[in-house]
Amino acid sequence: PTPAPSTLPPTMIHPTSSPISPSPSPSPVPECVAQSVLSCINDYSSYWPKCSPEQSKSNAGPGGYEFGQYCSLEWADALNRVLSDPVVDKCGDAEATQKFLAQVAYETGYYSTLYQPADGGAGLIHMIPGNWQLNAHDMDKLWPGHDYSGKATSMGKKFFQTADYGWRSVAAWFKSTNRVISGCGSDLFDQSYQTQTKCILSRVVDRDEAYSVVGRCMAAAATTSYAATASPTSAPSPATMQAPTSTSALQAKAGRSKSRHQSFLGAALLQIGKVMEHATMLAWEELDEL
Repeated sequence: PTPAPSTLPPTMIHPTSSPISPSPSPSPVPECVAQSVLSCINDYSSYWPKCSPEQSKSNAGPGGYEFGQYCSLEWADALNRVLSDPVVDKCGDAEATQKFLAQVAYETGYYSTLYQPADGGAGLIHMIPGNWQLNAHDMDKLWPGHDYSGKATSMGKKFFQTADYGWRSVAAWFKSTNRVISGCGSDLFDQSYQTQTKCILSRVVDRDEAYSVVGRCMAAAATTSYAATASPTSAPSPATMQAPTSTSALQAKAGRSKSRHQSFLGAALLQIGKVMEHATMLAWEELDEL
C-alpha cells in the first residue's frame, strides 16, 4: 500500500554561520621583462649552460660552479615583482632594466649559477658570505615584516638561490648594501653602468658584451610583442564576414606574410649584432695593417 503523506511540515535547516567567501585571486604579475628575454640572453652564450627548462642547450658548463635554472618563469615572475615594487619602481624604464639585467647576467654566467664553492659567493651578484647578513638586514629595512635576516641565517646560501628572495637581495644591494665598497653608497639603479660595476665588484671591468646582448634581446622581444599585438586575435563572426575581393585577398596574404617576417626579426637582430661586431674587428685589423 502507498504510505500516507506526512502531516508534519518539512524541517528547515538554517545556516549557523555566514557563507565563506572565496579567497581573492592573486594580482597578476606585471610583465616588465618577458621570461623569453632572459632565455634569449642565456642562449647567446655557448659557454654557460641553459637557465630554463624549455631551452635546447645541452652543454654542461665549466667546472667549479653549481648550476641551476635561474631564468625560469618562476624567476622571471620574481624579477617582475621586484621591478614593479614601489621601492624599486623601474618597470617600464628600459635603460635601468637593461643595466640591471646586464650586471646580473655577467655575475651569474648568464643566469646559470648562483653559487661558487671556491669562495662561497652566492646570489645574483656573487655576494661573499661576509655580506649576507648585512644584505638581509637591508632587505628588512626596505620591505619590513618578512624577517629576511632570520631566513638568511637559517637558510644560508639557499636563501640567495630562492626566487622569492634572490631578486630582492640584489635590489637591496643596488639600493643600499653597496655602501660596503669604498666610494659607493648610492642608489645604483640611477647610476651609470660603469659606476654599478665598480660598486658591485669594487673595480671597473669591461662588461659591455653583456650590456649589448641584453639590449638586443630586449629589442627583439619588443618587436615580437608589437607584431603579436598588431595581428588580429580572433576571426570575425560568419554573420558579418564578407567575401574578400581579389584586392582584399591580396592584402590579407601580404599581411600574413608581413607578420611571419616580423616573428623572425627578433632572432635576426641577434645575428646582425654578431656580424656587425665581427665586421668592426676586421676593419680595425685592416687599418692596423695600413
